[in-house]
Amino acid sequence: MDERAWETVRLQSEDVGLPFEVRCNLRYEYESRMWPGGRPVTASQKIRWRILKDRNPLLATFADKVAVRDYVAERVGPEILSRVYAVVEDPDELDFDALPREFVLKPSHGSGAVWIVTTQAPPGGLFPVNTWNPAITHPDLTDRSLVVDAALGWLESNLGQEALEWAYLNVEPRLIVEELLPWRDGRSQNELKFWTFHGKVRMVRHLRNWFGQREAATFTPDWEYLNARDADLGPEQQLPLPPDNLDRMISIAEQLAADIDFVRVDLYDADGRIVFGELTNYPWGGMPIWNPAFDEWLGSWWHVD
Repeated sequence: MDERAWETVRLQSEDVGLPFEVRCNLRYEYESRMWPGGRPVTASQKIRWRILKDRNPLLATFADKVAVRDYVAERVGPEILSRVYAVVEDPDELDFDALPREFVLKPSHGSGAVWIVTTQAPPGGLFPVNTWNPAITHPDLTDRSLVVDAALGWLESNLGQEALEWAYLNVEPRLIVEELLPWRDGRSQNELKFWTFHGKVRMVRHLRNWFGQREAATFTPDWEYLNARDADLGPEQQLPLPPDNLDRMISIAEQLAADIDFVRVDLYDADGRIVFGELTNYPWGGMPIWNPAFDEWLGSWWHVD
């Protein structure tokens, strides 16, 4: 199809009068330039299948950044949770003077949107391109009115309708203010993403400097390097060593994933302290980013009905 025809497909995917599943298929067709037909085989295809068909209530719990904390505390214990300073429904309820100098503000009902206030912010700060992009500002240069405006934008948006991801459709929109894990030399803490299928970790993604020149590498649970994505390693990037508490992190991930066929468990290694990040239902929205053979290998661990 030519670009005019693809634009028609995009506009159809935004038609709220169409059934949710039809809009999901149209969005996938537009973004990948292919129709999501046939039995899912790769991990990416199975994520798309989940968006279209899986209505497990746990997915909505995982998508809610407030509700998921109770789930984590019950399954693993509250000690891996970050400290929360406030949960509010209206940004006017935010008492900035009562907050610490550094903190993280984010919505309960989305992914990617965050406002980080840190003394290690880049010069001039980083401001969101759209509603669901991150912002980073220095405490002394943070315009509170801009923070409130961004928060209002989050609360007025529904990621389920915009990204067409079912789990977010009915999450209560709230704002949550959390502690900022210490940055080092302008870099955020290392994050490990545990791809967990039927209660077992099968792949670990190690990310450094998430908000800067990001470095990513992929490993087995035994820390054997996997060539998952050609774009991951730069020519001078050295493979990271496994964290000292890797076995404990894997155990936590598997406890949190015990009752679901697939979830990505995101944990931070904060100077030896394990801190929960999030449970991710739809990594990359199911768009194929892996090397094809790797995508198929990863999908082989996930058995869908």
